Amino acid sequence: MHSESSSEQRSRFRLVAGWRARAAFVAAVAASLLLVTAASRLSSPRGEEEVDLSDLVTTTVWKGPYDYAINTRGAIESAANVEIKCEVRSRGGYTPILDVVPEGSFVNEGDVVVELDDSILREQEDSQKLLISTRMSLLSQAENTLKAAEIAKREYLEGLYLSLEKQMLSDLFIAEKAKESAEKTLAAQKALYEKAIITGLQLQAAYASYDDAVLKFDAAQTNLSTLRTLTKEKEVTTLEAAIDSAEADLKTQQRSLQLEEERLGDIQEQLGMCTIRAPSPGEVVYVNDPEYSRSSTHQPFVVQPGAMVRANQVIIWLPNANEMQIRATVTEARVTMVQPGMPVSIHVEALDEEVLEGVVTRVSQFAEPKSFWSNELNKYAVTIKVKDPPRVLRVGMNAAVWIHVEQVPEALQLPVQALAESKGHFFSLVKEDDEFETREVEIVSVNDQVATIGRGLAEGDEVVINPRSAGELLKLPALPDEVPVALDEAERNGIPGG
Repeated sequence: MHSESSSEQRSRFRLVAGWRARAAFVAAVAASLLLVTAASRLSSPRGEEEVDLSDLVTTTVWKGPYDYAINTRGAIESAANVEIKCEVRSRGGYTPILDVVPEGSFVNEGDVVVELDDSILREQEDSQKLLISTRMSLLSQAENTLKAAEIAKREYLEGLYLSLEKQMLSDLFIAEKAKESAEKTLAAQKALYEKAIITGLQLQAAYASYDDAVLKFDAAQTNLSTLRTLTKEKEVTTLEAAIDSAEADLKTQQRSLQLEEERLGDIQEQLGMCTIRAPSPGEVVYVNDPEYSRSSTHQPFVVQPGAMVRANQVIIWLPNANEMQIRATVTEARVTMVQPGMPVSIHVEALDEEVLEGVVTRVSQFAEPKSFWSNELNKYAVTIKVKDPPRVLRVGMNAAVWIHVEQVPEALQLPVQALAESKGHFFSLVKEDDEFETREVEIVSVNDQVATIGRGLAEGDEVVINPRSAGELLKLPALPDEVPVALDEAERNGIPGG
């Protein structure tokens, strides 16, 4: 199958968009004509068929500039605000404002603009200093404990152990000599016994002395071996464990002191943030909650002494006077007509009759929030840049804006009251001398007052205002029920809807 090029698809998309816009224009004209028709019927007696031609009001079709503009309202704001926030992180979540410069004041860089209550932070600072003193004392104790444990180890290895070892070597030496002496004595006693010089009891005493000397020698050897292999290892292990414990406690106390000092530094930093200075020059604008946020359970935030602010809450804007914009809203019925880049006329109430120029820069994709009880239509935010804003323009000023959706330098047009609608078709009653002719007209565009004509009328044609009031002079043809054939056909051909 033949595939459409991207340019052909865009053309078809624009075609469908045009059909949908035409449908919106038809609805707008029909609404206007319905009001006019209802008024004329109320003013005419029932059953009246004769029409006094002198009562008919006419107007002339003309050519001239055409402007379809959406009128709405908004407030001036800066497109580039310097935000001044509360940077104090209070444990309670909020910090009171002690003082704030008046709104509208001009401040220079470095000027104090907000003073926050620092009394709680001052108390926290004093408590933290006392806690740090306690931590420093515990740290000193831990350092001394470690030092004592290290000395105890050296004391044992270099003093007590060597002393015990020498003592046991001395005991072993004495026991060895006593064993040798007892061995010689036993040998001598044996010789004497064999010569029958001593008795058997005396020989037994010699054996007993020798056995005792051997036992004492073995005990001295065992004590020395135990000291060198077991006792020394046990004592060193115990002393090293005491050192390790002291080192761990020292690290704990050092880290605890570090954390408390960091906490003190944080509190002192927070104290410095209680005095807020302007980061740049500008005019002070309070960031108050909008009045519509008020409810039975919520009071809007208002910047003033005593107001409670949370961390990172914006308190003041310092707007850039060279970059101003308007934030307006457009109802859902018309927001699809507004596109970025459209020109805008702006009338600021405080600037008398001066009209400023602007341009649409953004159309929100989402509806504005509204209260639970509101039954208003959804509204969408539209951001409008103010071109060459005057120096007297201030943030918060109310402004009326006209978004120019369509502007034609020269178009054939007539008042919407000169149209009659029937099943989606529009007709005008044209007066030529004393004759009246009903003509179907093609509407190109329509605003709140006039409609532009594509065909059916010519410049200078005289048409009747409220043609239905002309009774039988308005001859409407029999028409089938309205069916959006073009739109249905376009959708069947695969063109996405708007």
